[in-house]
Amino acid sequence: MATVTEVLLRDVVFRREPLTESCAQIVAEAEHVCVGVSPFNGYFNQARITALVQWAFETYPQASFFVPDKSAAHTLRALGYAEAKAESKARKQGKYVLNKVRTALAQAGVEETPGMVLCHENLSVNPRYLELLQEGRRRYLEEPGFQEATVATSRGILQAWAEEGNPPQENQEEQAVQYFLEELPMFIDTPGIVGVDSSVFVYHREIPYLRRLYDRELSWHPVERQGFALVTVDEDLRGGPAPEV
Repeated sequence: MATVTEVLLRDVVFRREPLTESCAQIVAEAEHVCVGVSPFNGYFNQARITALVQWAFETYPQASFFVPDKSAAHTLRALGYAEAKAESKARKQGKYVLNKVRTALAQAGVEETPGMVLCHENLSVNPRYLELLQEGRRRYLEEPGFQEATVATSRGILQAWAEEGNPPQENQEEQAVQYFLEELPMFIDTPGIVGVDSSVFVYHREIPYLRRLYDRELSWHPVERQGFALVTVDEDLRGGPAPEV
């Protein structure tokens, strides 16, 4: 009898859509894909991550999987968690998601190589990532337009949490924005971080900020070899949502 994961891998069909017209050629021709996998997000169950791993290596010559594990502590602090509790909760969830990614690689028969799984441990010593992180923080402090656009993105995330019954906290926007600033380098220059000629970052949900980023409406622009695509399960072809496992 087939397992749930085996059924998903056999039946799943992903729909890939360039975020903007400027991304279309890179999405079609990139030599590398970086799949964003978020902690505390029920979308990324084991079956779906395994399917994404298989899709990534069937669609592009090389693939990486980005898990902002430690960064999640910023959002938790913004929601009122004490420092130690936020760090502990983020660390536990990050480890859980990283384990799911590595399980997915094993299920797909892929041997993990350096740079295939991107998280705090290796990005914190990656020169290009650190350079971009510093640049993003500088722009946030010095450029009002860039700052407002970045804060607005975090504000939307916090509003969703508030609607679920989480009361606002003092300085929560400043806390939450740090999460997004630590993700931004991956949208600006994944090729430089990973060491490839061209790359497309993929995620299942559109973020308005990123459309503005890739349309060159903000002061900071992605490198020319960087693209972005929305990758979602085509429910019409598959016949239903991914099972929760």
